Amino acid sequence: MKHLSIVTLAKDLSQGLVTTLKSIYLLDTPIHHILVDGSEDVSMTQYMQLNFPQTQVLRLAPRGIYNAMNFGLLHVQKDDNVLFLNSNDFLLDANKLIELNLAASNSNSWAYGGVIAFSPQITPPLILGMSDFSRQSFKRGELLIPHPSTITPAKWIKELGGFREDWKISSDIDLAFRLFKRFGRPEFVPSLIAAHELGGISTSNSTRQMKELRLSRLRNFPFTTTLISARKFAGRYVKPNDAQTPLSEMSAEVKPHVRGCRRKLTYPYCCGNQLLIS
Repeated sequence: MKHLSIVTLAKDLSQGLVTTLKSIYLLDTPIHHILVDGSEDVSMTQYMQLNFPQTQVLRLAPRGIYNAMNFGLLHVQKDDNVLFLNSNDFLLDANKLIELNLAASNSNSWAYGGVIAFSPQITPPLILGMSDFSRQSFKRGELLIPHPSTITPAKWIKELGGFREDWKISSDIDLAFRLFKRFGRPEFVPSLIAAHELGGISTSNSTRQMKELRLSRLRNFPFTTTLISARKFAGRYVKPNDAQTPLSEMSAEVKPHVRGCRRKLTYPYCCGNQLLIS
């Protein structure tokens, strides 16, 4: 199995970051963890040295999310697999991530699983990436591969030039399009891998997000995108039904809890709470 590097971005020392860090260090396998610190405050480095000395802390003045991701990628060995798990995101089951890395390593490819996207304003939480890969659904933009549950050979991302820094919201999805075009379909692991807290720039600026997504699909899959636009104009495009599995119908095996989670709160808040108190 390939060695795994995890890149985390953080702009302040928050409970969300602590949750992220604790979930990473539940892993029963060696990892290289990189924290790109955009806080411009030495207290972050001091805290990390005291509590998570295994983490490589890189300080970087804020110049955008994807600039920070590319900066972290520079410090990942090219033969590693890499996962981008940002502050406030956390792993639900360490063993599931190991399974995901094994799937990517055995196939010498990239691999993804599911993410539960949650916030106090969204009930029930959204489930993303829990559908098996479909070439046509992906090209039409109907299948999302979430970056907090996607493991990719680092050298592939480096060969593609990393994330587009001129885009503010959807560069991770654009990278998935480019990975598919160059290297083919990813492996799918039918398990929830991570929890992702909504509320960032992609949530607050949905108009710009949709614009970037349309441009990315047009650039990467011009024929499919043009065909869909023509069908929409003619009133002949039928949007497929939502194929996501409702959270309430997911089995306990697929819906993992953090080790020791007592489930006093709603899932996945119970898992985040358990990480904070552990």
